Order: sequence, then structure tokens, then C-alpha cells
Amino acid sequence: MRKLELKNVKRSCVEVANYKQSILTISKGCVSGQDVDIICSVDINWNNVKYNFNTNPKCYEKTLFDIHCKRDSSLNNVYLLNIICFLEIGYIFTSDIRYFNEFLYFYDRAECPENIRSTMLRVFFENLSGKNQHKFPNASHEKINQFINNAENDIKLNNGKVVNRELKIALLGSPTFFKKIRNELLFKKFNVINFFIPFHPNKKINFLLKNKLLFKVLCLIKGVNFKFTRLSFNYKSRLIGKILSKKRLDIGFHKLGFIIKKNIYNEFRLGLINDHWGLLPFVRGRSTIEYSLLLNIPLAATTHLITKDIDDGSIVKIYLYSNIDKKYSKVRQIKSYIKNQMPYRAVDSIESLSKIEFSTIENHSNDGLMFYSMHPLLVDYIDENILKIE
Repeated sequence: MRKLELKNVKRSCVEVANYKQSILTISKGCVSGQDVDIICSVDINWNNVKYNFNTNPKCYEKTLFDIHCKRDSSLNNVYLLNIICFLEIGYIFTSDIRYFNEFLYFYDRAECPENIRSTMLRVFFENLSGKNQHKFPNASHEKINQFINNAENDIKLNNGKVVNRELKIALLGSPTFFKKIRNELLFKKFNVINFFIPFHPNKKINFLLKNKLLFKVLCLIKGVNFKFTRLSFNYKSRLIGKILSKKRLDIGFHKLGFIIKKNIYNEFRLGLINDHWGLLPFVRGRSTIEYSLLLNIPLAATTHLITKDIDDGSIVKIYLYSNIDKKYSKVRQIKSYIKNQMPYRAVDSIESLSKIEFSTIENHSNDGLMFYSMHPLLVDYIDENILKIE
């Protein structure tokens, strides 16, 4: 399955519809809402799995996350086939692209039956619209557009409020990233402090951040000539929180490469801002630009406050990038454009949250889904079938 070829798949959903219909009569002896250890179980009641998907499509969120975490793990063929069967059932009953995405990571690692492969492809193409975009099962386009309209009205109500420029603002991350943002905030008369926490899950980046000499050279190359506080502790350490607490900070904006814990985000009176490349609450997690394009969700970046749950805090502001998909023919170009707009969003969001009696926008996480990194085949599909410059 090197490429997803539309012409090689019959656009008939009779087989899939019959399969789904057959489960509607299964109720006796089935237990609703139970999670299942697909990875390690030998004897799985697949009727229970089907019944649970049919009665509660989001009941296996933890199982899907566990499977995502096993993409690169060594698994025997029995467990791989369990995963493949589970993903097939999940995709048929939910029309949720995440199950097909994970299938692409696993199908060639086991002796995947041809009937499962062909069914998965058929379900994929049957979920496409005339624009080659996939169905989004969690919210209608009407609901998404209504949310955007309501959010824009809320943003307008905040526009006339007075900015409190006496607040203490902290920028967390490599100072090489914050040069432009810092200068703009200082120009706007904000009190700005920079903190650097030298840690990144990528080993090569982590080595560069922790090596003081190499990092000093990098700062010289980038023209960083301002002071910053280096916090050389474990990123989970309470000592970081104690240092931040002493500064009595009001607002933070971060560019950190790890999941932020409460030892950091709890130390800001008004909150720590995250820049998320997707329209919250609908698209959470990773590859959000890719999934927005595939699922026909408006391209946007959302700044929100960090809480203990990923992409779950209240929304500061939404930045729509309408029609940007008409200007570029590759996903990477769109991602680069939205990335380059981040300094503006950072300054604008900090200034917005600094307004007296500022009101954030509710972020109802149940309206969206948590997405995981997209398989390269689907990215290629977007480039070749959705991003077309007319």
C-alpha cells in the first residue's frame, strides 16, 4: 500500500454497510463501555468490542492511545493482528480517520489479511467528499462555523478593554526563539523576563541545549544579546516552580519542547499561554494542520492557557488562516507559513490577556478529538488530492 489510489478501489459501501448492520442485533451477553487490552490479550471477545463501538464510539480512547504508543515497539504476530482487527472494527463503526491512520503504521508489520486491507481502503474512500476530504465524525461543519462566529463575537467584546502594561510577562524557552517577541513586547512597554530550561526529548537538540559552550555560540550566531535566567534542573523539579513563584509573574508564553507540568504553569497569576496550530476545541494533539486539511476543518492557530490536560485550557484567541490552502501546494509550506506567524500571535495574545476584565473563550474538549502524528501516506494524499492550486 505505497499510495492511496482512488481508481483502484470500488466506491461501493454495500459490504461495509452489511458488516455494520450485522452488529446491531448483538446485545445479549455484550458488556458496554469496557476498555480492552488489545495489545496483550490472547482471547478477545470481538462481539463486545463491536457492541461497545456501536453504542459509544469514543469508549476506546485509551486503547487508541496505547496502540499509538506501540508504533515502534516489538510485538509478536498475534498481538499485531489483534491491533489490526481492532483498528478495522473501530474505523468501520466510527468513520474516525485516526483508526485508519494507526492501521497504516501496523498493517505491513504483520500478515494482514487481504480482506481487511481492502475493507480499510474502501471505508477510507467512502468517507471522502467531492473535494477528496474525509468526514469528521465528531462535529458538523455547521457546529464548527457557529463556534467560530461566537468566538469572533467574544473577541470583539474584548477589543475595547484597557491593557495593563504593568504586568510581569515571562517568556519560557530558548532565548534564540524569543528575540523578535521580546523586542516587540518591550516596545509596547511590557515588563519582560526570559527563562531558559535546557531540556528537549530529542537527544541531539537536548545535547545542544545542555552544552553551555555550544549554546553560547548559537546565541552569538542568532544575535541574542539580552539576559536570561537558565534553570538547569529537571523540567519536573519543584525548584523551577519556587524560582518562578518568587518573581510573582502574571502571564507566560512558552516555546518548550516537553509536556509542561504544574510546577511551571501553576506559577502564573493569569496563566501560561500555548500556541496550538489548530482550531480548538475540535483538533487537539499532533499533526493538527494535516488533519485540518484532510477533515475540512478551517485552518487556524489557537492560543490557550495550559492546564493538566493537553490542549484543554480556556482559549485566549483564535487566528484563522482562510484560503491559505489555495496558495500552497504542499503541507510543509502551509506549516511553515503558520509557524512564521507565531511571533505576532505571541505578542497579540499576551497583550489581549493583559487587558483588564479580559474574558477567555470556553474550550469544550468533548467537541474535538486527540490526534496523533499523521502517517506519511496520508500527508502525500493531502498534497496530491487536496492541495491543488487552480
